[in-house]
Amino acid sequence: MVAAGIRAYTVPLQRMARLPQHAPFRRHATSDCLRRYPTAPPIHAAIARLSVATPLTAIYTTGPAQKLRIQGRRGNRGVTTAAAVGKQASGDGSGSGGDCPPEYFYRMSQFCRKCGGSMDVGLEDTTWRHICNSCGYIDYFNPKMVVGCVIEHDGKVLLCRRGIEPCKGKWTLPAGFMELNESTADGARRETREEVMAEVVIQAPYFHLDIPVIGQSYVLFRSTLAPPFTFACGPETLEVGLFDPKDIPFEELAFSSISITLQHYLEDMQSGKYRLHHAEIEKMPGTAPNDPNSFRLVNHMSFQVCQ
Repeated sequence: MVAAGIRAYTVPLQRMARLPQHAPFRRHATSDCLRRYPTAPPIHAAIARLSVATPLTAIYTTGPAQKLRIQGRRGNRGVTTAAAVGKQASGDGSGSGGDCPPEYFYRMSQFCRKCGGSMDVGLEDTTWRHICNSCGYIDYFNPKMVVGCVIEHDGKVLLCRRGIEPCKGKWTLPAGFMELNESTADGARRETREEVMAEVVIQAPYFHLDIPVIGQSYVLFRSTLAPPFTFACGPETLEVGLFDPKDIPFEELAFSSISITLQHYLEDMQSGKYRLHHAEIEKMPGTAPNDPNSFRLVNHMSFQVCQ
């Protein structure tokens, strides 16, 4: 019997046994059944590893720690399952990210940050999650926020040359990952202070860029140097300089986000009217951060900023 609301189908055990195995399993033996919890759906690998002589019932639970639970049951001639976990995620059978998450996903969270128990991979609604086997805690992974400043002084733009990977030796704007307990503007000031040892006056938000394929969101502020108008290399910076717009080394910029931001900033400088921009960067998976042919700008919006 399968609980109401859970779609089910039957697949001959002999057919399931011939399907490829996708992932390792942990075994929990009891007196009258063998229980296995997969670390990667779909269920085919679980069924394939079990003896053909042992009929099974597999139920996809919908509790706080949603996972595929496979339990031996006598007297059953086939395998009754919830719809394959990959198909459970969508009506067309495509699932969320295919039948299995990418290989790296299993290495992202191996131990529970609340109780220290081992983590499994399962579906919450239509999204793959890391779920604790012991307490049911779901370890969410969210996009990273990058904050920084476009700094103008005497008609020039301040750039710094990176002293660390990725893109060591390339030019960029002072920016970095936002920390806890700070606002986006405070984070942009802090990153500027750390990378180019300068104080800035933030004039307005300038560009919000989303890069979904790498899980990053950029918030860059239009800024000016504050007294005493000095700058220098921070511990992660090789060189700092003010560049005339025509001298900005676009071929040597570190990231697609920086290149796009500076292109629009120079247009706004020339027009004398600064806008607020929002857009997404579509990047080809696996390409270099600064490859000019690896991305395109989509859903670009701009708004005039009142001075």
